[in-house]
Amino acid sequence: MKQTSSLTQSLSDAQERRALNQSTRFRIYTQDQPFLQTTVDKYFKSYCIKGVDGVYRGDNEAGAIIEILGPASDRLKVVSLAKDIKSAYKQDTVLVTHEPVNRIDI
Repeated sequence: MKQTSSLTQSLSDAQERRALNQSTRFRIYTQDQPFLQTTVDKYFKSYCIKGVDGVYRGDNEAGAIIEILGPASDRLKVVSLAKDIKSAYKQDTVLVTHEPVNRIDI
């Protein structure tokens, strides 16, 4: 019985470690704006903003990709942020993508 209990605990510990290393990578694609970081700061403390050259409906524009790593439960916050960006900067559309990723914090 004790050996089974130890095995069960080991499996449980392994599952917990694996779950801690799984995150969701959210990306928000939008037009670059002067106060974009201030807007993102209202929702998240850690993220990346990458400046990119974009084309929207045939027009060149300065674009931005906001990348956030967090739990899948951050999805509603990310969508709320995207809606705020769309509204504040009068965007026709803001694209949000998400995908599971494994992470290693060093």
